Amino acid sequence: MESLDKNTASKRNLQEELIEEGIELTSEQLSDIAKDNPVKTAIGHGTIIEGKFRFDSPVRIDGELSGEILSDSILIVGETAVIKAQVKVGSLIVYGKIIGDVIADELVYIKPDGILDGSITTARIAIDEGGYFKGQCVISGQC
Repeated sequence: MESLDKNTASKRNLQEELIEEGIELTSEQLSDIAKDNPVKTAIGHGTIIEGKFRFDSPVRIDGELSGEILSDSILIVGETAVIKAQVKVGSLIVYGKIIGDVIADELVYIKPDGILDGSITTARIAIDEGGYFKGQCVISGQC
């Protein structure tokens, strides 16, 4: 039960942090973050997966993934994650490392120590101090 409470607090802190940064997600995306069910960790630290990964609710990856990621929801790339993939998601929050091209319908948010090496197409982008981005970026209302 304690880990559920920590996960719920983490989600609420993330939601509050996004709002404080002036980053607004759609009401559906915010409600996904704020639900009582924790964000799913699909690939834990130490796990390595190759292939196509699809999901329909917010997911956090802390392991390694190479291939392709597809979703209309939020992908959170954890601090220990290394992703070498083509990524198409609703929104992307990067704490770890992504090597590959990204299409995010709503938002790409690179946190301190987050690394994104590849092209980005998104409606909005935010990069915190200490975050790293190398590549081209296209800001588009329609991705």
